Amino acid sequence: MELPRREAVIAGASGAFVAEDETGAVWEVRIAPERLAGLLAACAGGRPLEVTVAAGSYRALARRWWVLPVEGELLVRIALEKRAAA
Repeated sequence: MELPRREAVIAGASGAFVAEDETGAVWEVRIAPERLAGLLAACAGGRPLEVTVAAGSYRALARRWWVLPVEGELLVRIALEKRAAA
């Protein structure tokens, strides 16, 4: 059974979670190659990311990311670690 897609916006990119548990999640988005540098820059350096979902927002750290070419675009997956709001 497929889980419903849960949309989220991170660093201005609208994507969806593909896996979640109590400690974190894996979020994915398809983007044009020229947007990759900006997205990865937002994830680098240990700065918390603002994750916006339908119910509100929270902060998370990007722990790992994967980039795969898909039909002229890039599929980016980011493993997030949830953080308490400051």
